[in-house]
Amino acid sequence: QVKEHIEDDWTLSVRPTMIQEGFTPPLIFQRAAYNIMSHHNPGGYPQKKRTTWVTRDLKFSETGEVGYWVGCASSFSYKIRNIPINAMRILNKGGIEPVYLGPDEWCCGGSMFALGCIDEVMEKARHNINELNQMPFTLLTDCKGISFIEHTLAVTEGALQLASRPLRLLLLLC
Repeated sequence: QVKEHIEDDWTLSVRPTMIQEGFTPPLIFQRAAYNIMSHHNPGGYPQKKRTTWVTRDLKFSETGEVGYWVGCASSFSYKIRNIPINAMRILNKGGIEPVYLGPDEWCCGGSMFALGCIDEVMEKARHNINELNQMPFTLLTDCKGISFIEHTLAVTEGALQLASRPLRLLLLLC
């Protein structure tokens, strides 16, 4: 038995090397990766359907101090659409009408990143970082991937760092 500390994220540092060495992820992940690269979401849905979760009573703003990043699962899955709907209703009840990107919100590529497909995620990351640079100071999200990706890529690649203003990212645990 080895009594050596192993970093929690050691698999993330090994996986890119495995991909470069010819490791092929399972087929289900390959399909999701293809959809993320081609359609900007793991399900391969048209981006214009990203807003189908929005109900008529929800209010958004084009500018403001708070933004809302919905994420793929909440945007496209009927089973959990209540998460962004109820989060928005709470915000609206509190007088907050957040900025929402709608179809300009692309998949963060969190699942691809976790597989080690770093190079493939960079295009998505650059797009999302550019969109985040246009967002308000505080960004609310229920997407676990965007918080992970934003932090990791901003730290690991200087070109992806957010603009000079800080971005406060708050993960909603609904």
